[in-house]
Amino acid sequence: QTDFERKLSLKAYNLCVACCVSAFSGWETEEFSVDKLRSREDDTNLFGITFANSRVAGFLSDEITSSISQQWQRVQTLLPNLEALDFDTHLDRRKEAEWYQKIIDSAAQQRGKVSTFGEDEGIKSLLSFSMLCLIAADAKKNQNDQGNFLKLSMSILL
Repeated sequence: QTDFERKLSLKAYNLCVACCVSAFSGWETEEFSVDKLRSREDDTNLFGITFANSRVAGFLSDEITSSISQQWQRVQTLLPNLEALDFDTHLDRRKEAEWYQKIIDSAAQQRGKVSTFGEDEGIKSLLSFSMLCLIAADAKKNQNDQGNFLKLSMSILL
């Protein structure tokens, strides 16, 4: 592992420990590598990640990005003083990037299901929980309860 990969691995490990995740793969040097995150064995980079200007970006389906966009809009209504985040505009800019266009080309050539390890289902489950938290936050009159539900939702959206 590079120094960067060790730092990234340590942050992921600490997050898992803080969230009471009992089994975490990726801590051992031979288990975690950014190159493994970037592409699959058949060299299609669909659920991989890319680094651009010190930002991490990846590919998500239109269904998932639509759900995220709707949740950000709901957050904005719950927190009107929060600086506006135009998720759709930011997403459109990302979709114009060269790495994203390469992923789209790879996806068009892909046969069968793109997510082979339940990535889609996992993300959708997390987003469902996040939406439930936003709905609960909207229904709560108590500011403390509302804040707790917002924190849970934001822990997924961010």
